[in-house]
Amino acid sequence: KSPTDAIFWTSLAILLYQQGNYTESFEAIIKATTQKPELYEIWYNLGILYEKCKQPEEALIAYNKVFEM
Repeated sequence: KSPTDAIFWTSLAILLYQQGNYTESFEAIIKATTQKPELYEIWYNLGILYEKCKQPEEALIAYNKVFEM
C-alpha cells in the first residue's frame, strides 16, 4: 500500500472535517490508518479529530500511537 494513498485519505479527512462532515471524516482517517499505520501524521490527525469532537479518551489513544513510533 502506497504512502500516497494514506496521505490522500488523511487530506480528505481534514477537508471533510472542515466542511462539517464528521462521520465521513472519521471514515477517511480510519481508512488512512489501515493504509499506512506506521505514518505518525495519520495518528496525530486522528487525535486532533477526536479532540475536536470532544472524545478525549480516544484522542489520547491516537496521540499515544504517535509516541510509540
